Amino acid sequence: MIMRVENFQKWIFYFLLLLLVLTIVGYQYYIKEKQAVTSVDPVTITGEPEKILDPEDKTSVTKTAGSENESQEEIFQDIQIGVVDLKTIRTHHPKSEIVSQLEDQIQGYLNELARQEDELKRAREQIEAQYSDLDAQLKTQLEGIREKYQKKIDQKTEELQKELTTFEEQIWNEAMNKIQKKKEDLQTRAKDMISKYHEKQMEKLMKFEEEINSKYFPEILNLRLKLQLIQLTEKELKEYKAKLEKIQLERDQKIEEKRVELEKELDKFIETKQSELDQELQEYQDQIQKEVERSLKEKQNELDRILQNYIKDMETAMYKEMQDKQTRLEEQVKTSLMKAEEEIQQKITKNKERINSNIEKTRKEHEQILKQIDDEIRFIVAELAEEQGIDIVLTDIRVNVQAVDLTEQVLQKLNQ
Repeated sequence: MIMRVENFQKWIFYFLLLLLVLTIVGYQYYIKEKQAVTSVDPVTITGEPEKILDPEDKTSVTKTAGSENESQEEIFQDIQIGVVDLKTIRTHHPKSEIVSQLEDQIQGYLNELARQEDELKRAREQIEAQYSDLDAQLKTQLEGIREKYQKKIDQKTEELQKELTTFEEQIWNEAMNKIQKKKEDLQTRAKDMISKYHEKQMEKLMKFEEEINSKYFPEILNLRLKLQLIQLTEKELKEYKAKLEKIQLERDQKIEEKRVELEKELDKFIETKQSELDQELQEYQDQIQKEVERSLKEKQNELDRILQNYIKDMETAMYKEMQDKQTRLEEQVKTSLMKAEEEIQQKITKNKERINSNIEKTRKEHEQILKQIDDEIRFIVAELAEEQGIDIVLTDIRVNVQAVDLTEQVLQKLNQ
């Protein structure tokens, strides 16, 4: 039979102490005690198979011997010892392939469980990335809303600008018509005044001519009568003709001088009146221009107020729509992501429960097979020890003792 490791170590420790005491008391007493121990059936060792047969357990008597190795060797010379290589037996056991398959299944389940954890981690990372991407999506959609309202504002601005341009053209046309009418009125006035002044000048000239003619008429008449009625010598005729021409020329020169004088007065009058009318027209143009500029400024201010109010209304509507859009988008995305996360969590949880259940089931089957293997090995070792008179059977022994290796015998019996 095979002893549980910790009980076995404890037993060896007390056994060696007992042997030391017997050595001190006396050889014969020691022999008697030794016979009492060795006459017992092969030592029955109980315990859990997986711990009994663990090849890593240190079951060597060297743990408690220390400096007493020589005494232990002498003691072991009188005790029949058997050893087995549990690792080799387990490896070549007929059911070792089943154990290996079960271990592979367990490892496969563990790998699958790890993959489920990785899948859950990746899913959560993707969800977190989508949460992070929410700002970018929101920014894009809000930018679209902003562009929509900016387009409306641009259209309104263009509309008002067209209205201002139309108003400006209209008011300038009206102003130009007024100025043209004023100019025509002034020109008509100027013509009337010049015409009247010219008439007066002509009257003056005619009156002056009458006066001159009255003054020179008697003398001219006298000379003409003399030339026509009186028999004159050629010399006298020439003298009278020269005198008549001189008087007529003098008369005509005075009339011409008067005419030139009156024409100069007329030109000066025209120039003066033209300057006055030009000044009046300029003042009227300045007045009309100021009125136009004032009207344009009032219209501009009016359209600016309309545009500012429109922009304010558009901004209010835009911010409201953006807020609503942001709220709806966040709710939709969060709801969608939470639902997706919940579904993934439920799916993976269900898979993990299934995998854990399979692991638990397979582990139990694995433990049962291992227990069966260890029970079979324990039973065969006990049989062999009893058949061959072996007092103690050790596993994984590390002390240099004479012992019977039962490993091959155990394997033969297992494969029968």
